[in-house]
Amino acid sequence: MTLGRTTLETVTPLVLDGFHDRAARMVEARLAASADVASGIMLRARLADLQRAAGRIDAARATLDRLLEQDPGHGPATRLRRVLDGEGYGAVAEGPSPFLLRDDILPAGLADGLLRDALARIPSMTPAGIAHGNAGPEENQTYRRGLVTAFPQALRAAVLDHIAPLLGATPWAPGRMPAPDGPGDIKYAVSRPGDFFRPHRDDGVGHGRGQPGRRISFVLYLRDPQMQAAGGDLVLFDEPAPGRTGGQGATSPVSSTPVSSTLAFTTLAFTTLAYRHNRFAAFPSARLHEVIDLAAGPGTAQPVRVAVVGHV
Repeated sequence: MTLGRTTLETVTPLVLDGFHDRAARMVEARLAASADVASGIMLRARLADLQRAAGRIDAARATLDRLLEQDPGHGPATRLRRVLDGEGYGAVAEGPSPFLLRDDILPAGLADGLLRDALARIPSMTPAGIAHGNAGPEENQTYRRGLVTAFPQALRAAVLDHIAPLLGATPWAPGRMPAPDGPGDIKYAVSRPGDFFRPHRDDGVGHGRGQPGRRISFVLYLRDPQMQAAGGDLVLFDEPAPGRTGGQGATSPVSSTPVSSTLAFTTLAFTTLAYRHNRFAAFPSARLHEVIDLAAGPGTAQPVRVAVVGHV
C-alpha cells in the first residue's frame, strides 16, 4: 500500500469526526517527510480539500498551486482551484460547494462603524422567524433562534458599493444584485450563546424554510476583536451525487442536528468559513448550510455573533 493511501486511511477517523484541520496538519507532516512524487500528488489533492473544509482558504490555494506545478492537468485540483476563486461548479454537482469569499471587503472604518451600529441596536431587535410560510412556532424553536433587525437605509449604499459588483459577477446567478436605494432582503442578524441556526436552504425548496426566487445568499461578518467566544462559523454542505441521499436519520456533522432525508448531503463534505471581522461570503441560496453555535468564552466583549445577511 502506498504512503498516500496509508495516510488517507489514518486521517479518515479525524475527518469523520469533523477534525479537518487536525487531519490536514497530519497530511502536511507526512508530505514534508516524503519524497514519493506519486503519493505527494495524491496527498496534496486531499490536503487542499481538508484545508478548504477547515476554512484555511489561502493555504488550500497554495497547496493547489504547488500540485498544479507538478501536474498541470490534474482535474480535481483544477476544479477545486476554480471553487476557491469563487467560480463554482454549476447548479448541481458533487464536489466542493461553490462560494465566494473575500476578507477585508470594506474599509476598516466602515466595518468597525457597522459593528458599533449593530451592537447599539440589539436592545430593539426582534426574534428571528422563518420566512417559509408553513412553519409553525414549535418548528421555529427547533430550527432557528436569534435576533434580527432591518439594515439601516442610510448605510445601505456605502456597503453595496463594495459587495454588489461581486454579487453581480457570480457565475451561478450573473447580474443579480440588490439595488442601493430600493427595498431588499438585507438585515442585521445577531446570535448569542444558546441561539442556533440549523441546516437549511434559503430558497424555500423542500424544507428549506426560505423564500422562492432567492438565487444568492450573502453574509458580512462583524466581529468584536475582544470577543473570545468560539463558534459562529458558516458551514456550506456539498451537494450529493445524483441519486445519493443521506437517508432518514442523517445528521449534521457539526451540530448532530437531525436532518430530513430531503435535505441530503454527504456527511464528509462541507466547507467551514470561519467567523472573522470584515469577511464577506456569498453562495447559491439553494445550498444547504448552517451556522455553528456560539459558545461563551473568557473575553471581555459581549459574546454575540453579529453579521449583515441578505439575499437576492
